[in-house]
Amino acid sequence: MPDDLVRRLRASTLFSRLSEDEFKSVLGLLRARTVNEGQILVLAGAPDTHLYILRKGRMLIRAPEKGGKDPVIRFVNPGEILNELPFVTGHPSEVTIETVTPVQLWYIPRGEFQQLLEREGYIREHLTYTPEEEKYIKQHR
Repeated sequence: MPDDLVRRLRASTLFSRLSEDEFKSVLGLLRARTVNEGQILVLAGAPDTHLYILRKGRMLIRAPEKGGKDPVIRFVNPGEILNELPFVTGHPSEVTIETVTPVQLWYIPRGEFQQLLEREGYIREHLTYTPEEEKYIKQHR
C-alpha cells in the first residue's frame, strides 16, 4: 500500500485516535476497485455505505437539488476520502460521486467494518467523529 494514502487514512478524523494495532485491523478490511471514466460510483439516495479512498484518477461530487438540477460541488483528487458520512451512519449518501477519468480506489465495506467493531468493541471507543457526523448521529438515533 502506498505510504501516503495510508498516512491520509490514518490522519482522517475517524481513525486518528486508533492504536497501531487497531488501525492495522482496519487496514485489513481494505479492498481495491477500478472504475471506468464516466461511471457513477455512489448515487445520491442509494444504499452504498462503503468508505472510499481515491488512489488514482479524478472524480466529481454532485449535489442534487429540487427542480432536477445536479450541480458539481467539487472535484476529488487522489488521496481524498469519500462517502464517510454514510459509512459512519449507515444512511444513504446525499451526494452523487462520479468518475471523470478511470480511477483506482480502495474501499472499506461498512458491513465488514461493523463486524470488526462487534468482535473488537474497544475500537469503537477510539473512533472520532466530525461535528457533522456527531450532529447526524444524534438526530437519527
